[in-house]
Amino acid sequence: MEQVMRIEDRVIELPGKPPCMLDRDLARVYGVETMELNQARVRNPKKFMEGVDYFQLTKDDITICDIDWKGGHSPYAYTKRGAYMFSTILSTDEAIEHAIAVVEGFCAYSFLMEEIKAGRITVKPNLKQDRQEWMFNNMRSELLDRSPLWRKILRYKDIGLNNREIALLVHLEKSTVRKHVRRMESCGLLMPPKDLPKLQGYAEHFKNRLN
Repeated sequence: MEQVMRIEDRVIELPGKPPCMLDRDLARVYGVETMELNQARVRNPKKFMEGVDYFQLTKDDITICDIDWKGGHSPYAYTKRGAYMFSTILSTDEAIEHAIAVVEGFCAYSFLMEEIKAGRITVKPNLKQDRQEWMFNNMRSELLDRSPLWRKILRYKDIGLNNREIALLVHLEKSTVRKHVRRMESCGLLMPPKDLPKLQGYAEHFKNRLN
């Protein structure tokens, strides 16, 4: 179960693309180097369809994922099908077991997202929404759609985890998590401003920075 939860935390969603895992995270699961993983795909072109099994991140994707990228070839990401396909070509020990854990992680992530979208997992259940709350939730969803990392931070904050615990789960420095938490607070995602125009200003400012 621990392995499934760890993999679930490494599944991300980017605008207009299916849930995926970054090549470096998938390589760790299979016990190989990132370059070795990508080279295995290149050597087996018939097993991987670009856009379906994998895709290369754009600069916007890299910004959303908050990846420390220093130029050169941008990272790749693999969908559930592409991630599982490596079990058929990698020669590491227990490759099939790792592949099953990857698929279970994708499924767990998808299930959780469906629960959130269906409203069965909510931050503030049984609250009567007025127009301002409805507008806030729409803007809140738009901002979170742009940042998979922010969605995870919000999810962990909702269950009472502190910055140090969140940093361990998302594999980032505590200072980095603190920086993102402060930005989320300034946008009203963690502590919504009482003044709706102020929230709209924060949301517009943040969207302009991403565009």
